[in-house]
Amino acid sequence: MFLQGELSKVIPVIISQFGRYSIVGVLNTVVGHAVIFVCYYITNIALLSSVVGYLAGLAIMFFLAPKFVFGLRKGDIFVVFKFFVSFFVCLSINLVIVAVVKGKGYPFFLAQLSGSLVYLFIFFIFSKLWIYRQEGTR
Repeated sequence: MFLQGELSKVIPVIISQFGRYSIVGVLNTVVGHAVIFVCYYITNIALLSSVVGYLAGLAIMFFLAPKFVFGLRKGDIFVVFKFFVSFFVCLSINLVIVAVVKGKGYPFFLAQLSGSLVYLFIFFIFSKLWIYRQEGTR
C-alpha cells in the first residue's frame, strides 16, 4: 500500500517533467539535427557531424531544462559538472549506436535517429535522478 501511494504521487510528476523535457527535446532535436545534417552534407564525416550537432543541442538543453523542466531554482558548479558528465556518457552511447547501425549498411539518418532515441531516454534519467535532483526529492 505504501509503495502504491508513493507511486500515485511520483508518476504524474515524472510524466509532467518528461512532457516538458520532450518539448525542450523537440527544439533541441530540430536544431541539433539540422546542424548534424548540414555538417554531414558539407564534410561527409558522420562522427564530426554528430558531435557538432549535439553541442548545438546541448546549449539549448543546458539553458532550458533546469528551470522549465525540473523547476530548479538555483544551480551550482556541481550541476554544470553533472550535466557535462551526463552529456558525454550519453553522447558516447549515441556515437556507438550510430557507428554500429551505419556500419550495418543503414543510411546515416536512420543510424542518427536510432542513437538519438536512446540518448533521449538516458539523458532524461540522468537529469531526473542525478543532475537536477534536489534535496528531499525523488
